[in-house]
Order: sequence, then C-alpha cells, then structure tokens
Amino acid sequence: MHFSVTLGLFLSPFMNNLYPDFYLARFFTSFDICQYSLARSLLTKCVGKNEVGKVFSVVALLSAVTPLIMTPAIKKLYNATLTTFPGTFFLLVAGIYVVSAFLYVFIWFKRKEIFDRDVESNSSLELQSVAKVNVIFNKYKHYFHIGL
Repeated sequence: MHFSVTLGLFLSPFMNNLYPDFYLARFFTSFDICQYSLARSLLTKCVGKNEVGKVFSVVALLSAVTPLIMTPAIKKLYNATLTTFPGTFFLLVAGIYVVSAFLYVFIWFKRKEIFDRDVESNSSLELQSVAKVNVIFNKYKHYFHIGL
C-alpha cells in the first residue's frame, strides 16, 4: 500500500506528459485512501482494549493538526522551487511516506511482542483479581454458610 503511494509520488514530478505518464503515477497514489483503515486496524492490535479510544483520539488529533502545519509548509516549498523544480513537494511527501512505511514495518514486526506483553499483563491482572476475590470470599464465607 505504502509502496504504491510512494512510487506514485516519486514518479509524479518526473512525468512530462499528462497522458499516460502522469495518470499512471496518480493511479499508484489512488491507493492512499486504503492505508487509513489499515493503520487503525494495526494500531488496535498493538494496544489493549481499554486504550483503543485513547489511541484513536490521538490519531484524530494528529489528523486535524497535520494539515494546519503541512499545508503552509508545502505551499512555501512549492513557491520557493517553482522556477527550479516544481515537483519538489512530491518528493518531500514521498519521503514522509517512506518514514511512515518504516514505522508500519517496525510496528508489524513488533506487534507480536506488544500483543504478548499485553496478554501477559492482562492475565496477571486477572489472576490478581481472582486471588483478591478468593481471599475476600475465604475471609467472609462463614457469613454465606457455604462449605468449601
């Protein structure tokens, strides 16, 4: 997914003809929309059930703030390089996608470790909870007239 988008962004500034060159590069970038659901799904696999809302709120915050920062920055870059190489902003965005792709790969390979750690911590919490319930139950079982 990231590969096709990055490829399309790297190809876009070097295309001389609108058809078929530029349209071919834009075709590769059309898969951009699929990455958001993929990223959210991957993130839910890396955090505990009680932290999914927190992660999604951070993702929503970053999604809202990023255009406020990147739009003026890309406009300045485009205006500065318009006479020399107008496709520079495509290369900048492609570079950002490359960094993002490395983060995806890192999370993909670490997800098992993260999941195992989360399961281990949840199971130890469950065991602690069961142990506490057993202690309380054993302490007060004579009130319930239950013989164990």
